[in-house]
Amino acid sequence: MFEGQAEAAMTWYVSLLRNSAIRSIERYGAGEPGKEGSVKQAFSLNGREFMCIDSHLSASQPNRLLKG
Repeated sequence: MFEGQAEAAMTWYVSLLRNSAIRSIERYGAGEPGKEGSVKQAFSLNGREFMCIDSHLSASQPNRLLKG
C-alpha cells in the first residue's frame, strides 16, 4: 500500500519489465474510505495481475484495522 504514490509506483514497476502494463485504474470515489481520485487497484507485471492501493491510513496507523 502507498500513501498517495501508488500511480507513480505502478508506472515505475511497469517501466522495468517487458509485457507489463497499467491496464486500468480503479479510483476511490466520493464517500469511500480513500481520498477521492486516489488509486484503489490496478496493473499487470509480466502478464501477472497485481493490486496497488493508495492507503487511507498513514504509516503511523498500521494496526488501526486490527483493533476491534
